[in-house]
Parts: sequence; C-alpha cells; structure tokens
Amino acid sequence: MMIVKKSIKEQVYDEIRSRIITREYAPGSVLNITKLSEELGVSNSPIREALAMLAKEDLLTIVANSKYKVVELDEHLLQQVDAALVALLIGSARLCFKMDKVDELEANLEKAYGRQCDDHETTSLKDRYWLAMDFDKEIVLLTENDLIMKDFENLANLLYFSTSLTDKAYENSITEHKAILDAVKKRDFMKVTEALEEHLIKHFLPEERV
Repeated sequence: MMIVKKSIKEQVYDEIRSRIITREYAPGSVLNITKLSEELGVSNSPIREALAMLAKEDLLTIVANSKYKVVELDEHLLQQVDAALVALLIGSARLCFKMDKVDELEANLEKAYGRQCDDHETTSLKDRYWLAMDFDKEIVLLTENDLIMKDFENLANLLYFSTSLTDKAYENSITEHKAILDAVKKRDFMKVTEALEEHLIKHFLPEERV
C-alpha cells in the first residue's frame, strides 16, 4: 500500500473545508487569514492557497481587499445545487448504460443500499448524510471520469453545507434509493431518470432544509 503524505496546504484545506460544510463557520462570515494562520500554526501562504481552492469549489467568495467570505445560503443557490446534481447524476447514469456497465452499476448500488439500510442508531445524522451520498456517488464513480467526479464532490459539499438532515429525510432517501435501484434492475433508463429526479428535487425541497 502506498502511503501518501499530505502537504500543509492540503491539511489546511481539509480543516477549513470541514469547518465550512459543518457550519462551524456560519454562512456569510468573513475568514481572517492572520487569525487562521495563528490558530492552525502555519504561515499565511498555505492559508491563502487553501482558501483559493475552496473559492473554486464555490464554498467561499472573494470580497473587497482579497478577503474570503463563506458562501451565503439563499434559495437561488439551493435550487442551482439541486438542478446541477440532477443533471450530473442523470448524465452519469446515461454513460453507465452507454458503456454497458449496468450489471456493475446494479451490484454497486445494491451494496450501497444495503449499507444505508443497516442499523445506524449510533451514527450521527451528519455522518448518515455521507452514507446516503455514497449511494449517488456510485453512479458517478462508474463513469471513470475525473472531471465528473470532481464536480460531484464539489456539489456534495455544497449540499451538505446547505442541508440540515432530519430522520424523516434520511428515511425518505432510503425509499428513494430503492426506487432508483429497482429501475436499474429493470434496465429502464427512463425510470432511472424519473427516480433520480424524484430523489434529488423532491427530497431536498426548502422545507427539508430546516
């Protein structure tokens, strides 16, 4: 097994990203580079590089005087995230059908669905969110397209940041994933499309984001 050491910039990026998507840094708050440098015990350079990376992922915006602000949550952004995820996952599913990977897709989704259905009483809702997203991620992984995968991960971060998951929403996601899996088993791409739309538009309606 190859052990990959992370650079200081990558470690700083991981830490700040985690604080943003878990809302330790509130939406709209401005990040102070000097304060972050002192807090994390690193120079300003890796802080600036990490913040620039996060800005490219739309988790931060650049404001006056080169300051970075955590993205504001508004309905327009939330609708864009939903729509982008629908388009990306439907496109990825289409590629799986075109590339004759439906058998593999079925097997991978079956495993992901099984993991989601396991008893997770000791798992936090936030951790269960990633478990639910792993099901959707399987569709993207099979495309073997790094650019699509990067877009998915960025959107998943934004969705995590913008959604406060509830027990009801998590249970709904299990039901919706079952519908997607059933459609894949029937090799019915139109049904897969409908199930993905139902999952990613209906499931994340504004009332679910409490």
